[in-house]
Amino acid sequence: MFFILVVLSVFFIKTKAIQKIIVSSFKRSANNSTLEIIDTGNDLIPFKYKLITRPELDSLLRINHLSLDTMKANRSILLNIINTKTIVIVDGRRSEADKRVFEYYIS
Repeated sequence: MFFILVVLSVFFIKTKAIQKIIVSSFKRSANNSTLEIIDTGNDLIPFKYKLITRPELDSLLRINHLSLDTMKANRSILLNIINTKTIVIVDGRRSEADKRVFEYYIS
């Protein structure tokens, strides 16, 4: 009986330690991705007060290799983060020439 109790407690302690390692590594990778997004926001500074097209923005955000649906979702997430955490504001506007197309004004 004592042996089973010891084995279960060691298993429980190991499981908790592994969970802590996984959580801490996830937090570190999340911080790294936030830093990468901030770097991407800083890459947009030379384009301040200019209109750029969606393909240009996608290449600056480094998402142009993804599928269209994934690109759209990632663009939205990245722009929300960039707009809140960097000095650059990216505003999507419909093109005057073709209302189906978005252009992005960087300020």
